[in-house]
Amino acid sequence: MKKSLFLFVAAVFFALSSFGMASEAKAANGDHRFCDVSIQNPTDLEHRISQSLAIDPTGHHAMQGCRATPYHFFAEWKQDFADAHLTTVQDLLPFVRALTPMTVKKEMQYNSACLRERPDHVYDVIGGCTTRPVRKGETDYAWHGKPALMSSCANPGVIEVPPIVVNSGCIQVNFWSDTQVPTRFAYIGPRALPTRCVRLQIAGEQEVRTEMPAECPDTYNKVINGHEVQVVCDWRDDEVAVSGILGVPSEVQNVSGSFYGRTNGMNTMYLPEEALNGEFAVCYTLPDGRIVTIGVRRRDYLNGVATIARDRVLAN
Repeated sequence: MKKSLFLFVAAVFFALSSFGMASEAKAANGDHRFCDVSIQNPTDLEHRISQSLAIDPTGHHAMQGCRATPYHFFAEWKQDFADAHLTTVQDLLPFVRALTPMTVKKEMQYNSACLRERPDHVYDVIGGCTTRPVRKGETDYAWHGKPALMSSCANPGVIEVPPIVVNSGCIQVNFWSDTQVPTRFAYIGPRALPTRCVRLQIAGEQEVRTEMPAECPDTYNKVINGHEVQVVCDWRDDEVAVSGILGVPSEVQNVSGSFYGRTNGMNTMYLPEEALNGEFAVCYTLPDGRIVTIGVRRRDYLNGVATIARDRVLAN
């Protein structure tokens, strides 16, 4: 990757001006939440649905504070709640009125649907898109005792699942970062990865992330599997190099992100075993202006663990 010193200075300025501020969180594959503005309660959701249906009774107008339309909710809930007998988008209103706060378990994770954007800017509902714990202060809702809605993102299709654990079906990459080095990462391979196992432990943070951070500048959109997703960092030279090494066309798939280190230490990325068919690459912008990219492939894993150490990065 070729970058100018100007880009490096800009990156450092961005770090100093935005470190510690909230950044947009995405699902592991770069997909979107149903609503960017959190749902305060079922009445709030009912109001947004009513406003949208008043504009378009077919339910295809985006709701206030949301990427989702009433039809997106209808499509997911019709599938999840056969007993609700949802036949038209108008049936959403009594359904939403019946939502009640649910008891959540701190030790559990919650799987939910999300939206995936096509090149024509139409969103598709993707079931089982993201898995995360309930956020602090979040109130989630159930329909007759069955999980239905995560309030902070308004994602439906909620399923309670045990916490993600590292097992024989997961591999991990330990990679160094510190506060002075903008760090970007991406999986480059012939096909997208299953989202099981995908999580990130950033050094200095207690919580394990199931949504990938996008804190550093330099992002671009590309079409993956017929849908438009955001990729962090310019990986095009690396895609060519990895394609040559693997002998098959390879590109950035559905796991990428960036962050500024919270401390000097080792981060851990957990991936499904399918990641052995490609390369997990980490791109560092060093204080002297150099851009160093290091990738790990099947040969670099020992007992399911690969490591990118500080000395290896600085030696390049």
